[in-house]
Amino acid sequence: MELLEFNLPSESLLKPHEIRLLLKGKPIVDLPPWNEGAPYHAATQFYKNLVAEIASRTHAVVETRYDAASVEYSSYIEVLFFRKHRDFLLHSAPNIGEEYAALQVLMSRFSPYYSFMESSKVFTVRGSAITILPELTMIDNLHHPEITRLASDVQTLCAERGLIRAYRENLQEPLESGLKVSTWLTDDGNYTQFDALFQLDD
Repeated sequence: MELLEFNLPSESLLKPHEIRLLLKGKPIVDLPPWNEGAPYHAATQFYKNLVAEIASRTHAVVETRYDAASVEYSSYIEVLFFRKHRDFLLHSAPNIGEEYAALQVLMSRFSPYYSFMESSKVFTVRGSAITILPELTMIDNLHHPEITRLASDVQTLCAERGLIRAYRENLQEPLESGLKVSTWLTDDGNYTQFDALFQLDD
């Protein structure tokens, strides 16, 4: 994969015109894969290749979705990285199943930004599931030592591809008065840059 280079402002994560573009489902950078004819699909392919590379280089198991249906209601790709190893094991019970600590990564479909959360992956007799829905207060809450180490490796690999980590400090900046976001991730109407970047409208 080629290294992408971006010249984005550092004083504020998102500028007003970028926020408006995101709310319209449009890319905020005039560079591939986001500026291509079908940015959803081009960005998805870019992230699909990146995620596969990260999984290979970190020896992590990956849980994610690239199906067409998710494109219609999500402005980001949600990826779980974890290892089915005792160092990641949180709980284990014969009649319930196993739960492993996981790094949950939100990757914007319309920009080079991504964010980290700590999550978990549950395996039961009925199947498996991601257990935590993204929310602003969970961004950067990385406490498990293995997840912290994994996040450091993932951040290095994302930086190699020109991606930029969005931190809660920036994402909690309120949107200007009157702007509304069609999202399930915030229900009190107090929208922030998190809501502009990571929208879920199922």
